[in-house]
Amino acid sequence: MPAARASTSICDAYPYTAGSNPLKNLLPQWVQAGGVAKMLERLALAPTRERMRRDIARDGLNNWGRLPSWDCVQISVSPHLPQYAGRTIAQLAAERGQDPIDTVCDYLAEDLGATRVLVTSVSEDDVREIVRSPQALVGSDGNCVATYGTVSQGMPHPRFYGTFPRVIGHYAGELGLLPLAAAIHKMTGATARALRFADRGTLKQGARADIAIFDPADFKDRATYADPHQYPSGERTTVVVNGTVVVENAVHTGALPGKCCGAHATARFPDARSAGHPLPPDRYRGFGPRLAGRRRPSRPRRPAGERSKAAEQAVDRLRAKFGRDAVGEGPRAGRRVTPATREATDSKSKIVAAAPHFAESVLGLAEGKTRGAPCGLPADSVAESNHES
Repeated sequence: MPAARASTSICDAYPYTAGSNPLKNLLPQWVQAGGVAKMLERLALAPTRERMRRDIARDGLNNWGRLPSWDCVQISVSPHLPQYAGRTIAQLAAERGQDPIDTVCDYLAEDLGATRVLVTSVSEDDVREIVRSPQALVGSDGNCVATYGTVSQGMPHPRFYGTFPRVIGHYAGELGLLPLAAAIHKMTGATARALRFADRGTLKQGARADIAIFDPADFKDRATYADPHQYPSGERTTVVVNGTVVVENAVHTGALPGKCCGAHATARFPDARSAGHPLPPDRYRGFGPRLAGRRRPSRPRRPAGERSKAAEQAVDRLRAKFGRDAVGEGPRAGRRVTPATREATDSKSKIVAAAPHFAESVLGLAEGKTRGAPCGLPADSVAESNHES
């Protein structure tokens, strides 16, 4: 951590000793190459499994490294085998009388590669050090979940429900690792600043009214690895989004006033040195002494049907290579790739469409210069011409 304190980067973390990933991501990258279908073909082969055993014994589990045992890997969400959620790979291997590698390979095939797992890989001491660090913000890295409907399936990571109340109730409240105000700031003002949202994260005139009201004495996480679909305690908890009450006394009102926070909502920040922020000012190097609320001027829209100069040149190159009849005329020229283009590209190719402003990418593919799907084309449309997309 001393080296981390000298760093100028901000990170966010959730307060749990286990992470979550697709099960396939634990395997060596060469096993996953080419997509799920190719991977499942490889996993059925005995030589693949033997090579995997050697690689994992030498290097560990891909980006997770070495783990004490397969007891550290627990099935979380398994769309085609939901009855096994909560079981570890070690338990399944023992029940099946298999080596864990064979169990992983067979299970992925049975679940069509869709399995997600929890991986216990962090010590509690490290979790506490990160929670108390002024350089680490709080983030759940969570998906949409609920106690009902499709998003209630499986046993997802408890962080989806418990990240913020766990930091407030357990680490700040019970353990006293940091003041309550500092914990809240990590989730609000500091996060908004890191994401360059000048109108969110603080209670001030003119800011977005995104407010959570809770009783610190009754705001505890209840989600566990064994029973993750549980909301935190707090019968008086109220949540306001964009000035509209969404949760009142821990009950959803049905209101949906949320809006997408993207590039259009991003604003510049004033100099961090004068903002009273507790993190080192050099963390915001590059933001500069800019005025809050100033935005980049929007680019004027091009009239419908009119292409840019670069797009026109790309379409002209397509015409020169494949002929005017193959490419077509007018605003939609280049949108339809005809059999002539298909034959010139690759007799096995499945290319079926290309927007005119991506004509250059199509031409590059025809000339053998492009790997992977050009923007605007379905990924599987070039899979065969590239062998493995």
